[in-house]
Amino acid sequence: MEHQSEDSHTMFSKRLEAMELLLARLPGVAPPITKSAPNCYADTPFTDAIALVEMPKKFIVPSMKMYDGTTDPDNHIAQYKQRMFTTAIAKEYREASMCKGFGSSLTGPALQWFTNLPNASIDSFASLTDRFVEQFASSRNIERTADDLYEVIQKRGEPLRDYVGRFNKEKVSIPACVTSTAISAFKRGLLPDSDLYKELTKYQCRTMEDVSRAWAQIRWEEDLHIDTYFPHDLIHASLGTSVPLEMTDRTRDHAVKALAREATIRVAPSTTQPN
Repeated sequence: MEHQSEDSHTMFSKRLEAMELLLARLPGVAPPITKSAPNCYADTPFTDAIALVEMPKKFIVPSMKMYDGTTDPDNHIAQYKQRMFTTAIAKEYREASMCKGFGSSLTGPALQWFTNLPNASIDSFASLTDRFVEQFASSRNIERTADDLYEVIQKRGEPLRDYVGRFNKEKVSIPACVTSTAISAFKRGLLPDSDLYKELTKYQCRTMEDVSRAWAQIRWEEDLHIDTYFPHDLIHASLGTSVPLEMTDRTRDHAVKALAREATIRVAPSTTQPN
């Protein structure tokens, strides 16, 4: 009888285990709850060389945007390293502190990945970041090339300052961008009837500093032209102000347009016939 009872218990356990496996495969069904091991508090993906290093008493992980696995992992590592470099940590504790603090910068799926790392599988910060980038490689940004600069084109009516800003934003995202390519792309993106395009066509620029000087020369000539043909008192009147204004791009454009409208009204021929 006892032998039959043991067989029945074993058979029941196997059936129950099989049913749990089937339930786990059903979509939308939560996996069964598993009990934690008594020593789970000591689980760590780090080897003893890192895990047994005591953290500095005053160490606090710097605040930063939490990483959830949906953005570029290289950017997160760079941000994490820069924030950690601002903390006062002795050299002998730095690597262990950076390893142990890394999990505190993760959330969501990224944190789940970190907690699922096998025990004693990480022996350095380099191996941790390598595993991290490998796991979230699909979220990495596509590396930009110098050819992408040719896609930045000045729009009709777009202020030169805005175009320069867009171009520079694209340029800094390209590693080891060749200067000659950047200058060629910048010139090609300019409106062909703009003064700066004509200036760059007339005088060859070899560095981006040459381009900046050409732009400064154009702005100086524009300011000189406005001061000569549109005195400041007339500009203030067109803008409805009585105090001097700093001649920024916005006020310059506003003043020129206002004065142009006024000039058009003054010289417009009369549409009425004389009696």
